Amino acid sequence: MFDNMYPTLFLPGLFSFLCVHVCYFIFFIKNINHTRPWNQHWTQLAAATLILVYVVEFYVINHEAFRELGWETLLYVAAIGVMGVSAAFRDKVQNPKTYYKVLAGALFFILSDSLLAINKFVNPFEFANLLVLLTYGVAQFLLITGISEFVNSGLLSAKKTVDDVKKSH
Repeated sequence: MFDNMYPTLFLPGLFSFLCVHVCYFIFFIKNINHTRPWNQHWTQLAAATLILVYVVEFYVINHEAFRELGWETLLYVAAIGVMGVSAAFRDKVQNPKTYYKVLAGALFFILSDSLLAINKFVNPFEFANLLVLLTYGVAQFLLITGISEFVNSGLLSAKKTVDDVKKSH
């Protein structure tokens, strides 16, 4: 957002946000492995598919604009896509409230990054910084509150106890 004042900070900022996406992805994958939500609903597959199609299309449509940072943006788009897809595949049966908060947060994070990329690489637009900050803030609020509520719900420890009991028999 402050690229015009500090142009050298864009890549470190991109790397920082990439790390955040990877951290969320790791948590979501651990959450998926822990709760083993293999009886998922078709809506989760649909949400994951739509997220994947969106991020691939976003990159394909705009890849010429990303030319100066080609592999960096490809890596970033892949990371945000994996983060969004893994958020969609979390268990929604045990705690639907936290599931939808986290999924909405992931979608707002994708939207925020999309707005930022459009403004920087494709076509600058009025109020871009405000929209990027607003969608980013909503994303982080939903992600953090959803994850916190899930962790505090006790489902993680309850599932671990069940798995430990099964292993001991």
